[in-house]
Amino acid sequence: MRTSAAPDAPRVPCDPGFGPWPPPQRSGRQERNHTDVTALSLDKPIDLRRLRTFVPAEIFELPRFRTLGKAVFLLAVVIASLALGTAVDSVVLKVIVGVLMGVPLFALASVGHESGHGTASRYRFANDLTGLVSMSVIGMPARGW
Repeated sequence: MRTSAAPDAPRVPCDPGFGPWPPPQRSGRQERNHTDVTALSLDKPIDLRRLRTFVPAEIFELPRFRTLGKAVFLLAVVIASLALGTAVDSVVLKVIVGVLMGVPLFALASVGHESGHGTASRYRFANDLTGLVSMSVIGMPARGW
């Protein structure tokens, strides 16, 4: 196992394999015995099992339709910005609106990327629909990966 090469750096393993992703689904709510984060010392190598005991189990649960709602909201923001940009006569305001539209368009690309990897929802149909809605707006294929 490789370790960090700097002489004064703590020796932490650089293991690229973190196990299966996404983590296995749990049936029902299972409580974990969470340990105090201050108990995590760098004297020993940090492995994935020990690290996951410090993270709540809810973090690893995929949403149902929340990401699809984000995509629809971002789509509404893009449409409103486009309407505002075409309604104003000032070139300066059009440039400002055009630059500001980059933020929701980038967020749509990020949501589409999530759905392409299957992490936007627990349900495959919702992942596919989210990818279709978000990626088609920015001109990228939803089935690219």
